[in-house]
Amino acid sequence: MADKLYSADQITVPKELPNLLKGFTKEVIRYNPADIPQFAIEYFTAMKDNKLESFLKSQEEAQQSNNMEK
Repeated sequence: MADKLYSADQITVPKELPNLLKGFTKEVIRYNPADIPQFAIEYFTAMKDNKLESFLKSQEEAQQSNNMEK
């Protein structure tokens, strides 16, 4: 079992993590997905596969379609 963390001094945050999480958080706020964990899977999979732009475009199109139905 890993040692328990008791202070911030014991944690090394990768330098890219804050921007990565900030980008993800902005998209969650923008698209307000009903299932955030599923959105996270799809978002980070698209990012890993270098298809994030396409994924976000599909989210935008789905959101616009939903807005037209209301």
